[in-house]
Amino acid sequence: MAGDVAVCHLGLADTDTAAGWPVDKIAPSDLADAALHGVEAGAGEGLADQ
Repeated sequence: MAGDVAVCHLGLADTDTAAGWPVDKIAPSDLADAALHGVEAGAGEGLADQ
């Protein structure tokens, strides 16, 4: 797959940078799982949250 690009879209991940924001956030492990699932499925684009 040399030259292919995969994109994963998300709203906000629960990281140190976003720690002070009182909104729903996706867990970093869920983001990684969604991204890897998309790559394994051959998807060029994926959504990691709603």
